[in-house]
Amino acid sequence: MDDRLRALERAARADPADLVAGRALVQALDQAGDEVGAWRERCRLARGGDEDAWRALTALPAGARAPGEAIERVFEGAYSAEADARTVLLVGPTLEALDAATLAPRWSISGAQAHALLVGPYVAHAPAEASEVVLRLARTGEGVARVAAPGPVTALHATFDRLIVTCEGFPESRSVIVDLGEAPGATLAVRVDRPPYQSTVAAGRGLRVVTKHESVAAVFEARGVDDDVVRWSTRDTIYSLSDLGLVVGRARQGSSAVSELEPGAGAPRWTSSFRPPWMVDGAALASDLVILSMGEHADTVPELITGDMGVLTLDRRTGALGWERRWRLDWPLSLAPSRDVVYCQLPGPDDRWRVECLDLVSGSTAWSAPVREPAPIPSRGRRPLTVERGIVQVRPEPGLTRLLRLGAP
Repeated sequence: MDDRLRALERAARADPADLVAGRALVQALDQAGDEVGAWRERCRLARGGDEDAWRALTALPAGARAPGEAIERVFEGAYSAEADARTVLLVGPTLEALDAATLAPRWSISGAQAHALLVGPYVAHAPAEASEVVLRLARTGEGVARVAAPGPVTALHATFDRLIVTCEGFPESRSVIVDLGEAPGATLAVRVDRPPYQSTVAAGRGLRVVTKHESVAAVFEARGVDDDVVRWSTRDTIYSLSDLGLVVGRARQGSSAVSELEPGAGAPRWTSSFRPPWMVDGAALASDLVILSMGEHADTVPELITGDMGVLTLDRRTGALGWERRWRLDWPLSLAPSRDVVYCQLPGPDDRWRVECLDLVSGSTAWSAPVREPAPIPSRGRRPLTVERGIVQVRPEPGLTRLLRLGAP
């Protein structure tokens, strides 16, 4: 770090509320090519309420305007997958980091892995049957830190530059809050969740959500990651919680509704309701839209599809209805939004599927790509992974995991 960067850093640290100084430091770090440093400073600003930093951190990858030439790779063994704009991460018998544009290997870690998560410039992974989490650089696999856990790791979550390592147990569970900013790998706190509370189930916008089991129904309770103060609680289903935002929904007496909540207080910004048989199956967030997966379902058997399946959009500011598309399907569709398109995975007869790429502004079809090989039923409800100018399908087969990339890099 040169003298100019040191001076800018001192100015930003002298008054953490000085957004001008913080933004100047981010700009200088970007110009110097310090990706990790710029990400850390943006996270600090976003946690302090800087909307510009929040938007930069939550920007979605650009969409693919053509299906391109399909790229396929096959791995022996059963893997799950994570992805961001530039990296695809396979978690299973080994840990495999792939380039998202070509599916070419970057680096690999031997040994079975229980969980892994991409967080900004980092990969956090938990080796199977080990009470620790390893932090690495996503580009190179270089080790950064090892974090001791109070037991076998059962889940990893993250919000901005905070990693949440969950270790479920009886009668209590623990969530370790790990710093990824000023001191990557340092333990900031250990939260203990005792009955009727269960462990962390989601995280976003500086919050972690725990489940509280009551006699009638479960309650989701949101607490600050840094202070563990309860911000709000809800009995609604959490459809989407990330640093991008928070959408909840409910189904009562045959009707369904969704709301976008203000993450800090949990108050609804708006609520949109739908009459039967049109019901909400799921939701995904884009920068300006809530994108809903919808279906016509039987009142008495919600799992039974009685008509069309479709996609519709709601304005994130007002909840106003945007465009709508419908298809005759025999299974709920899956959504994967990008910056300017949304990819819809549409199942079809004989377990064949296709990807329909829709323009986010108009809802018109930008392109459609059929996949001729049958896909097993478990993959039909799995959301594709959005990467820069494309998506990656993860398709489990007996003894194998098949990856298929669509989109023009």
